[in-house]
Amino acid sequence: MEQTTNIVIPWRSAGDRWRDASFQYVSNHMEKYNPIIADDGAVPFSRSGSKNLGASLCTDDVVMFVDADTVIPHDQIDAAIELARQGYMVHPFTDYHAYSRYNTREVFEGRLNLSPKMSEWCITWATGGAIAMPKDFFFSIGSYDEGFIDWGFEDAALLIVGKKAGVELKRIPGECYHLWHPREPENDNILKNKDKYLKEYMGEQ
Repeated sequence: MEQTTNIVIPWRSAGDRWRDASFQYVSNHMEKYNPIIADDGAVPFSRSGSKNLGASLCTDDVVMFVDADTVIPHDQIDAAIELARQGYMVHPFTDYHAYSRYNTREVFEGRLNLSPKMSEWCITWATGGAIAMPKDFFFSIGSYDEGFIDWGFEDAALLIVGKKAGVELKRIPGECYHLWHPREPENDNILKNKDKYLKEYMGEQ
C-alpha cells in the first residue's frame, strides 16, 4: 500500500562515520515514505526542535518520528500509521533489539539481514525509537518540549503529556533494530534533561 505520510528523521551529522552510515541506511529504508530530514539549526543539535520542525512540514494528518539509527519493517510502519489515523499514539514495534558493532557492519555491507536472532539484547518497554500519532493532536499537546537540550528524555516526556491528554498508547507487534554507534557520554545537557524530566514530568523534588 502506498503511503502519503512523511517520516520525520531528526538528523545532523557530527562527523561520526558509524552514525552517518546508520542515517544513510535508515533514510534509504524509509525512502517510500518521502522522509523529512529535520534540523532546526539549534546549537547544540536539538532533537526536540528538529522533530517539531519536521512535523510542521508534514503534509499528511499523521506524523511519525523515527530515529536515524532505528530500522523498522515497512509492514509495521504501515500498520502504525493506520492505527494513528484512528486517534492513537502508536509505537510501531514491541521488541527493541540492539545490534553489536560487528553485526551492524555486516548489515551495512549487505552480508547480514536484520533478524531478532542476531541482536545483543532486547527490551519490550522502549519509549523512544519511533512513534506515530495524529498531527493535530501532536501540536495540541504542545509538541516536543524544546527545553530538552541536545538529546534525552524528550520522548518519555511526550508520552506522559499525551497520556494525560487522554490518548491511548498502542503498540504494533514486531521488532525494531537499533544500529550500533559509539555511545555519547552523559554530558551536562543530558544530566539537565534528566533533572527536568524528573521534576517537571514525574513530580520529583
